[in-house]
Amino acid sequence: MGMLNPALFAGAIACIAVPILIHLLMRRRRKPVRWAAMRFLVEAYKRNRKRLLIERWLLLALRCLALLLLAVALGRPALLAAGLDGPGTRTVYVLIDDSLSSTATDASGVSGVRRHAAAAREVIGSLDPMRGDRVGLISMSQPARGIVLAPSTDLAAVAGLLDSMEPTDARADVQGAVELVIDDIAAAQAELGLEDSTQGPVVVAVFSDWLEGTARGESALPDWPEQTGVEFLLSPPRADEPATVSITAVAPVRGVTSSDDVGGDRVAIYLARAGGSAAVSRVVLRGRTGPASWSPPLGEALVRWSPGQTTAQAMIAFDRSAIDASKVGRWGALRVEIDGDELPGDDVRYAAVQVRTSLRIGIAGPGGFDRPTSVRDYGPSEWVRLAMVPGGRETGIELRDVPTTSIERERLSDLSALFVLEPARVTPAGWTRLGEFVSRGGLLVVTPDADERGTPVWPDALSQTLGLGWSAGSASEMALTISPAPVGELLKLLEPELAEIAGSIPVRRRLELDAGEGETVLSLSDGTPMVVAGRGEATRGLVVLVASALDLEWMDLPARGLMVPLVQELVRQGIDAANPRAVSVAGREPAVPSGTQELRSPGRERITVESGEAARFAGVWDAIDAQGAAAGVAVVNPDADAGRARVRSTDEVLAWFESQTGRRPGVLGDEEASANGDGRASRTDAGWALPAIVLLLVALVAEALLARRFSHAELRPMTVKLGRGARA
Repeated sequence: MGMLNPALFAGAIACIAVPILIHLLMRRRRKPVRWAAMRFLVEAYKRNRKRLLIERWLLLALRCLALLLLAVALGRPALLAAGLDGPGTRTVYVLIDDSLSSTATDASGVSGVRRHAAAAREVIGSLDPMRGDRVGLISMSQPARGIVLAPSTDLAAVAGLLDSMEPTDARADVQGAVELVIDDIAAAQAELGLEDSTQGPVVVAVFSDWLEGTARGESALPDWPEQTGVEFLLSPPRADEPATVSITAVAPVRGVTSSDDVGGDRVAIYLARAGGSAAVSRVVLRGRTGPASWSPPLGEALVRWSPGQTTAQAMIAFDRSAIDASKVGRWGALRVEIDGDELPGDDVRYAAVQVRTSLRIGIAGPGGFDRPTSVRDYGPSEWVRLAMVPGGRETGIELRDVPTTSIERERLSDLSALFVLEPARVTPAGWTRLGEFVSRGGLLVVTPDADERGTPVWPDALSQTLGLGWSAGSASEMALTISPAPVGELLKLLEPELAEIAGSIPVRRRLELDAGEGETVLSLSDGTPMVVAGRGEATRGLVVLVASALDLEWMDLPARGLMVPLVQELVRQGIDAANPRAVSVAGREPAVPSGTQELRSPGRERITVESGEAARFAGVWDAIDAQGAAAGVAVVNPDADAGRARVRSTDEVLAWFESQTGRRPGVLGDEEASANGDGRASRTDAGWALPAIVLLLVALVAEALLARRFSHAELRPMTVKLGRGARA
């Protein structure tokens, strides 16, 4: 038992001695004086002695009880949390789970973070500011941060901060929160020159629903130092599993789209279900049309869940032109949302796409003003033109000629990709320019010259300039076909077509390639690489090397139907891979486009890249460069692991916490489950003052009535026997 006003309680308890002293003084013996009628009074007294004793003791008990109840009312009793009723100044560290899992609502629609804040406010209310009790407040969303550290004696101000806490889209960082407590206690001890905590009880109260996303089995808590007077209290785990459907991933089929493209595009959405949620989920796709605005639905899908089904995939087709490149710049974004449920934090997810008015593709190869009129006269340049703009129709692609022998920066400045079809004619200065082009995020596709003879020298220049570690031997004659598998990431979408027709496309000549650590995108039937890709030392950009020239003397691919989709996918997926999307997870340092100095999120916050600060909220952030211009967008998504909603039992949570810290915690609100080694209860209850006042009033009324009755203020006539034959 603890008292919020212990001084008043002690003073009132001392007052109980007053009626006892009066009672004892009234019992002092006096010298008897005998007089004539005394014999009759003594006889009456002896007959009523027992009754008078009972009356006196009853009145004494009622008066003492009244003073005791007054003391209880003034002291404001509270069965305080374990560790909060010890002597000395009490220090409480309140750790609030404001992670994504705290968005889970209960049957009344109240979110976890609001319930945690209310429970924490009760604990703070049980502290005594007059005694100097202190409280610290720590946010547990990753990375954990101290809202109030060191602990403050302004309990009301700290309790007020609980109302402003909002759930983030990150996972819970229990480890980081506990480390903050350890560091703060150590700093306080160092400041006071103490070896251990001697300033009173220290309690670490952790408030969470303890869903799987919070109490993850793989999470490791720091070793708690040997510290006296420190108790852990955990809020009880949530009893029921929230019914939820979460979006775990959003994958645009193509990461690069042009607003001039004719036709549609698709995006794949991956879902997970838990807790017996609705059997049908509605999935809506929107496009970003401005810094803080989204389009009407671009497409929708309904996912019908079968009994026991936990994962699903939806595919939504949308019109590329709905994403206006003039409003959002080079990078656009897609937003996928599903119907609200009991865990709304993971009902929205984002994806970045490159949006360009048109894709500008350069061709450095043989050609001139006179174009061949017969397919038999087509060279590599003509085949690339035909594949990029099949039939001459508009596809959102703009082709430009680049002289092979005079590659200049100006010609490459606004290109997205460049085909080098005569690498032997590229000068050393040209290779330097190509290296700069790749480092800026360009896609470079290199094929042998159709007239290649002997051992080529240009592969060494390519490898050395870009730091690829590749090598190539001389072209050799063979009789192989293109293998349908395995297929690299750049051509994954063509896997079904490759399985049908790749094996029938003969390859008669190719360079012997050694791609080192590069990725094999396409192979020949003997397993040797046909197309390889790699980044080299550049952090951006991509280089694709084709082992055979795009010429009918080398292979039949240019004249086959596979040529158009293969080149289109190499270009579109290659441009996307050359400029990695800045996509990250809430709670971590965000990935940003090259040159970014600051991230801005409408209505949320700003992050300076140099600070290394984490982004706790999901959304599309605008990337700003050193000149204040737009450098692209950074997408931050909710942490999918934080949305794992399986409930943990009390025993599981306690065992996990004890195994990590070596200390058995108590449970807030549960006396039996929270008994520690000293048997103290950890239930908070500060509502006994009012019942004490009511009982006090009852005791006072009873004492007044009984005192009047026992005083015999109302006398009734009575007959006294004086003796035989006499009457009075």
